Formats: sequence, structure tokens, C-alpha cells
Amino acid sequence: MRNGAIAVALLACAVPVAGAPAALADDKPVSAKADRTPESQASSLAAETGDRVIVDAATTESSQVFANPDGTFTQEMNAAPVRARKDDGTWAPIDTTLVREADGSARAENTTAGLTFSGGGKGDGLVTLKDEGHALRLGWPTALPEPRLDGATATYAGVLPDVDLKLTALDSG
Repeated sequence: MRNGAIAVALLACAVPVAGAPAALADDKPVSAKADRTPESQASSLAAETGDRVIVDAATTESSQVFANPDGTFTQEMNAAPVRARKDDGTWAPIDTTLVREADGSARAENTTAGLTFSGGGKGDGLVTLKDEGHALRLGWPTALPEPRLDGATATYAGVLPDVDLKLTALDSG
């Protein structure tokens, strides 16, 4: 019986007293400390403005989290990437449109992995794909003509007799 009484006493010590504020290491109540998480900041702003507010820190290529004015959160998810990070770190919609660079190469405007097509000639490669500090280069054995760009497609005319080579940028590169 004595062992049972000790177990009950220890259990009772572990239960916090109702109504008492929780204290942190510096003995200030939790409520006195400002909650600076991205979620709490977005939630506060949503409550103030009456509009839902995006939680930027929770944004990914295929999902976003919103703080709602009523204190709840909504996550919107997509089956495939719909946005990619730009060089400045901001998110922007996927855009596979090819743009010509100063060196003549063609770069996809905004995809989840950096994609560059050759500008023609004999160079390092036909396609360069960069992601998370790694690069993959695919070559072509002969000199290439300057590509004709049309949206997301680069066409290298006459790479072989009566053969055109078409490369198309996709959302993921």
C-alpha cells in the first residue's frame, strides 16, 4: 500500500495547478513574452485586418499556409509545383518562357530548378540544369545553330540532315 501512495503523490506533483501562469526560465509568465513565430505574427495581422494572411515561412513550391481572421489556419496544396524561388529569394509563379541571356544562351524565366539551353556553337553543353548547388550538363557532339525561341521551346534547325532538335522547358526544369 505504501508504494501505491508514493506513486499517487509523485503523479500529483507533476500536475500543474489550474489557473497559475506557466513560468519560463526568467520567471516571466508565458503571456508576457511576445510570440514571434511567423504563424503567430500572421494570425495577429489577420485578426487586425479581417483578411487572411499568408505565412511566408510555410510557403513551398506546392503549398501555402494562410492565417484566417478567426484564428484558424488554412493550407492550400497543389499536386505539382506552382511557384519557384527567384534569385532574390521571393516566390513567383512558374514561368517556363525562355529568355535570351547576354551570352546568347536561353534561360527558363522561373522554374524549380535552373535551366539553361545552349545559345548555339560548340560549347560546354546543350542543356544545363542546376538545383541545390548541383549541376547536370547534357552535351551535343557537333556545333549547334542559334536556337529559335518560341515560349518554352528552343528549336535548333538542321542539327542533322532534315532534322531539327526541339528542347522544351518544364516546370521542374
